[in-house]
Amino acid sequence: MALMVRRNGVVAAALVGFLVTASAIVAIALLLVAPEQRSGWFWVVILWSSFLVLLRWLYVAGFMSLVYREWRTVPGLGGIMPAVGILITGYTGASYVLLLLAAQLHSSATTRVFFVAQIALTATVLVLGVFIYFVRAGAIADTEAVPSGVRKPAELAARLKTEEDRLSHQDNKDLRVAVRSLREKIEYSIPHVGRVGTNAVYVDFAGGVQALCEEVSALNLQAVDRDHLQPTLRRAESLRGQIEMLARSLREG
Repeated sequence: MALMVRRNGVVAAALVGFLVTASAIVAIALLLVAPEQRSGWFWVVILWSSFLVLLRWLYVAGFMSLVYREWRTVPGLGGIMPAVGILITGYTGASYVLLLLAAQLHSSATTRVFFVAQIALTATVLVLGVFIYFVRAGAIADTEAVPSGVRKPAELAARLKTEEDRLSHQDNKDLRVAVRSLREKIEYSIPHVGRVGTNAVYVDFAGGVQALCEEVSALNLQAVDRDHLQPTLRRAESLRGQIEMLARSLREG
């Protein structure tokens, strides 16, 4: 409930921003233009300017909504927001320039040209928006959410880095090297996007890495000798050896 209130707060703030901006446009126009000079184009300029301002405030509201987790987790949404912003900024700027030119040169012919140009500009922007959607759809086509309880490759690497840092203060070079080698192999060989969480080979591998980390964390490094470390070293090496097959499996889908 609190999250809903905060998200609605962003929309409400954007609405207030729009009302303030639109009110300022109307007030300034009424003060600068005498009543006898207010033609039909005067009100067209005010209404269209307010509409363009509304578009910009809607984008601001959409962009600011990304601070909330439920919107950040929508696949591909954050990636296309800069492109949408550029598109809206370009459209509103070009549309406003056309509006001012038509207002300065207003005639029946100019009015027709203005509306034709606005229709063409709007259609172009909408087509570009469709292509942006296609880009987003293509980017997330092979991406699936990782199920709860399955660590992502970056999370596995971070967990191994924690154990690696702990081992750096101990006299166990072989184990430290094995953990670091496994971490680096995960970071640079396993795709971090795609159908990671639904791949059975990866799920088993992730479980094995987590078990290895728990085992290393539980070791009494002061008391254990080299022979007792051999099973752990072999397990780390075995996991490292699985990565090539795993990476190929993930790339092939």
